[in-house]
Amino acid sequence: MGNSERKNDLMRVLKNKKTLIAVGSIASAAGSFKIAKRKKETEPKPNSKAVVVLGSGRSGTSVLARAINIAGVDLGSGFIKTNQTNPKGFFENKKIVNTHKKIGEILKKRPFPKGFPYFDDVRPYRNELKDYIQEEFFNKKVWGWKDPRNNEFLEMWKGILKEINVEGNYLIIIRNPVDVIASYKRAYDRDETWAKRQWQLRTLLALRETKKEKRIIVEYDELFNNSLESMRRVSNTLDFEWPQEETKIKNELDEFIDPSLQTSNSGTDIEEFKNRQDVEDDIKELFLLCLEGARSQKYLESKSFQQRVEKLYQAYLRKHGKLHVMPPKNNNQ
Repeated sequence: MGNSERKNDLMRVLKNKKTLIAVGSIASAAGSFKIAKRKKETEPKPNSKAVVVLGSGRSGTSVLARAINIAGVDLGSGFIKTNQTNPKGFFENKKIVNTHKKIGEILKKRPFPKGFPYFDDVRPYRNELKDYIQEEFFNKKVWGWKDPRNNEFLEMWKGILKEINVEGNYLIIIRNPVDVIASYKRAYDRDETWAKRQWQLRTLLALRETKKEKRIIVEYDELFNNSLESMRRVSNTLDFEWPQEETKIKNELDEFIDPSLQTSNSGTDIEEFKNRQDVEDDIKELFLLCLEGARSQKYLESKSFQQRVEKLYQAYLRKHGKLHVMPPKNNNQ
């Protein structure tokens, strides 16, 4: 065989080898697709739905928790006692709140490091919470809990819910930050700068950590002034069964929601808010973005919305860094 023939044979071998590799790659990809499809088809349906109430403290989270409870969401038992700062009740589960506090004492500053639920000194508390909610909400179809600290612990809770095959649903309440800060000052005499940063960070975390989850934003004013329609919208968006006795629900909501308790409501409309000189531009932008998401579910679920959240989040970290879990003493940040 001459050199020319050997060269042609070698070229044919190489060509055939490339073809086989290409065919093998296509077959492998097709096989992977079939496996993924089969896995998706065989994944078990969620055992139940969990509704996680999110939002900064003094934003109406307690009212929202009770409202969804009236609409059929089981909040469990063992609530923290009422006090003068919240006379109608916090609707916060004592076990969850106290465990959140213990983890916060360990980690000190927010946002917590990625992977924190599996830190050696945090993991036991995570496992306690996992065991607790399985026992507390055993056989409950739609259940949930409220704690303003939820915003910081979403990485942990999303992991727990996935492990126990529960569908996570996230309910974010948004209130004018001017009123939130005033409410913190009135109720707890908190440092205003710290209260401002807390509203900002918790809001950003709630939006950032739920970007691929079922979620909805509820406006504070909507909840107080049109509570029945607000709850109907929540039920439709998160897809849980709406109780048939609507008149009873309306009566219970009207009895519970007392506009006279809105003692820190400034009555500031949107144009006034935009023009306020005492509110920083990034806080204005975040609140207005939340209003857009509350008024358009389609926009809330869009890539554009989440890109704006991420931009604001990264800008917050560059400008302010991490925030202490505990408020400062003697008005020092």
